[in-house]
Amino acid sequence: MTDTTTAQDAVELPDLRSALMAEAAGEAAAAVTARRTEPGALRLGSLTDEELVAALGDVETAAPLGRWFSGLDDATAQTVRASALRSLTSRGEVVFAPDEEGTVAPRVGQRLLGLLRLRLEPARLVVESVVGSGPAFYVLRQGSAGWMRELVSADGFHSFDLLELDDTEINTFAAALGVGAGAAPSDVDLVQPADGEAPAAVREVLAAQEHVAQVTLTSAEGETTGLVVAVGADGALTLGRPAEDGSVHFTGASTDELRAVWTTWRTDQ
Repeated sequence: MTDTTTAQDAVELPDLRSALMAEAAGEAAAAVTARRTEPGALRLGSLTDEELVAALGDVETAAPLGRWFSGLDDATAQTVRASALRSLTSRGEVVFAPDEEGTVAPRVGQRLLGLLRLRLEPARLVVESVVGSGPAFYVLRQGSAGWMRELVSADGFHSFDLLELDDTEINTFAAALGVGAGAAPSDVDLVQPADGEAPAAVREVLAAQEHVAQVTLTSAEGETTGLVVAVGADGALTLGRPAEDGSVHFTGASTDELRAVWTTWRTDQ
């Protein structure tokens, strides 16, 4: 009987982490971004958790990921990665061709290579939303050709768009947080101390929310701040803002206050 794991290990993609910094990858990224000739977002395509892991070589480099792939055992994950490689090949994202020595080996197509190069840019804004089916993510990265938005569903589907950071993007940001246009402030007013476990009152309030998200905002200088955004079943909005002493103050907030957070971050880019 064939050793399935060994057979799958033999069809691994080359380690792209160094290749993505090569000149060819930069040219591929430039070719991808050159397609954006009109205002508005340019859809770059989509990938799954397992396709990203197969292309990038490990879970850490491919992160953030949805719930499904992250919960697989090693043997199943290896099988899924092999299937993902087949999927990429069937779509022409990976091509098997002879190298200079005549050995048939997988090569990454220009579109996928360019997309992965763009994805190497450090994240400037990350929303990790905790929903019932698992984590979902909204990520903004800035490159020389503009901003790249990555949306990750709880089931591990990734969509990529190239865009300008204009006034309309806050709508996508708010949607990722589960915040409605007419959200009213909640009546929450609690403090989580800097040290120790969150008080029972804070845990109870967060557990009762419809949406809870951790937001990480990074300025152009690399300064990072955090924010907790919680939305109740009635749509009421709560923001958890860190204080200088390390505590987090949870208070009801308006959508204008959330917009101010976005505007301040955007101004710092």
